[in-house]
Amino acid sequence: MPAFVGLFGIVLVAVGLYGVYQCLRVLSFVKTRGVVVSSCVGKERDDGDEAMYYPNIRFRHDVDGKTYDTGRYEIARITSSDKKAHVRIVRQYPIGRRITVWYDPTNPSTAVISRAFRLSFIALILGGVAVLGLALLLHREANFGS
Repeated sequence: MPAFVGLFGIVLVAVGLYGVYQCLRVLSFVKTRGVVVSSCVGKERDDGDEAMYYPNIRFRHDVDGKTYDTGRYEIARITSSDKKAHVRIVRQYPIGRRITVWYDPTNPSTAVISRAFRLSFIALILGGVAVLGLALLLHREANFGS
């Protein structure tokens, strides 16, 4: 049992660290202008078959004379069951609107509209550390008793 709990904690920390890395990486992206080519709320199903939503905004931008067509609102796509929140985002980006785009200078096909930092990744790290602490306590209890 402690090993399973510990593994779960490690996974939470790893996912959180990767998210923080992605949020920090996007800060090195280069600013350019683009145009929205499609804008809607995307929908997928989670494992429990609940509808999960995300802003599905495609845009075009040019770098060094080459046109890129991509569709990332943020570097890490975050889904949620709160459709209204995603509708509010999508309404800000109607088709044809000129927008600021941030692209990866080493791979211009990777581009985003938002460079927002997600505190949820920090919460994952902290939660993972708490779960690892619990696993350590369970391990001590199982091996040394009280």
